[in-house]
Amino acid sequence: MGSTRLVKKDIGNEEWVWHLRMRETMGRTFFRIAVIIAVLGTGISCERTTDRISLKLRLRQGEAYTLNLVSDQIVSQSVYGQERQSRRKTRIGFGYVVAEVDGEQNALLRVTFQSVAFKHDGAGEAIDFDSLHPPESLSPADEVFAALAGRSFFITVSPDGRISKVEGVEQLLTEMVARLNPSEGAIRETLVEGLRRQYNEQSLREMMGNVMAFFPDEPVAVGESWTKNITVAEGFPMVLVNTWTLQKRENGVASIGVQSVGTPNSESSPVSVGNMKTIYHLCGEQRGRIDIDEDTGWIIHGRLFQQLSGHVMITNAPHLSDVPSWPISVESVTTFSSS
Repeated sequence: MGSTRLVKKDIGNEEWVWHLRMRETMGRTFFRIAVIIAVLGTGISCERTTDRISLKLRLRQGEAYTLNLVSDQIVSQSVYGQERQSRRKTRIGFGYVVAEVDGEQNALLRVTFQSVAFKHDGAGEAIDFDSLHPPESLSPADEVFAALAGRSFFITVSPDGRISKVEGVEQLLTEMVARLNPSEGAIRETLVEGLRRQYNEQSLREMMGNVMAFFPDEPVAVGESWTKNITVAEGFPMVLVNTWTLQKRENGVASIGVQSVGTPNSESSPVSVGNMKTIYHLCGEQRGRIDIDEDTGWIIHGRLFQQLSGHVMITNAPHLSDVPSWPISVESVTTFSSS
């Protein structure tokens, strides 16, 4: 990738803010997917019976884990009659520590974004940031990812996967905001607003809570399936109907496949940039598999394929009245592994 960056002097302030908010939306969608997969890896434990496996949370105090996720995403749009394609590759390294477990097996987990890397190429801009090898100077987009790396928060999870508490959110936000460039003015304010919207207690609770829809209500045998829904309210709002199937058990590894159908979430709020509102109307499918160590419940490796298509609609924006909507499609491959 080249080193060309989109800088503020190239476009007007309103469009610059719009670019930041759209980038935030794309990033938020990935982070939700990433966190969903990551917490699945943290919590699944398989209790064996003669023919069936009971999936539940069974964590022990003091245990520590890592999980690496990579998302390779291609976004295609047709704006002002011109085809635009961008490619985003995101890598997140998660760390987990089980801080404590009470008598009812409710577990307090410290979740840390150990590393963050993001590459973007398309639409006349290029971004290449890696928190493990940060550049000497940071763009506003780089600052968001740099601020995330190393930050932590806590969740309390019950054996049935219910999130009863989210803690440390204000501290997380305070630390992230402190990392931003204080001289950016209005752009900094937009970044702070986006961080508080993306990493507030409710949004983090939703991210984690959606994960727990994975667990089957009853023990399952090889070949059996169960269905759970996930509702995504922000980013690309969708309702995902996931059909999970225990495909096989071999040498202490349980392989679980998933087929998902996504439909638009009509109850979600549009993304606002000042008076301008952006509405995403997408549907599609997802398929993939995760392989889990039966003794620890930890993800060994996995891969998800996702295809979405639909349109973007802009409202309350007179300067964009000639293009009220345009088509968009998203193709992504997400891989994950423990180290």
